[in-house]
Amino acid sequence: MKFETKKQKLASYSHFAKRMGKYTLFALALISFSVGMGTVGYWYFDDISWLDSFYMASMILTGMGPVSEMTTDAAKWFSSFYALYSGVAFLSITAVFLPLSSIVCYTFFILKMRKMMIKTINSRIAILISVAINSTSFSFDPLKLKFHILSK
Repeated sequence: MKFETKKQKLASYSHFAKRMGKYTLFALALISFSVGMGTVGYWYFDDISWLDSFYMASMILTGMGPVSEMTTDAAKWFSSFYALYSGVAFLSITAVFLPLSSIVCYTFFILKMRKMMIKTINSRIAILISVAINSTSFSFDPLKLKFHILSK
């Protein structure tokens, strides 16, 4: 996964959305593979129903823990290694969504900068009003952040 460095500008929203879409597809593929592998493994090694196998694999993969006792040694071995794999898979799936934190931080930074700009603009308006009361009049366009001097 390649991201921007500290010195580079953050990615645009469209680029970020494409990146998140790609990572989401990867995460869904990893989840599907992991649940499928666990379901087949529990069905094969412990000879339980497909629904119970799916339930067991889902509970292990999400970190909730086992829901039934393993009856054979092969099932216990599989369950042990599947639990270890599930921990790594869970961390990998979580890491896929880390770019989301960068956009959240970026958004908070932009909001903070806008508040600072508004304070600066308000102080400039106050200065202009005090200077221009007697000599000229002006208008302010907040969308373009421009002052327009109007003659008397």
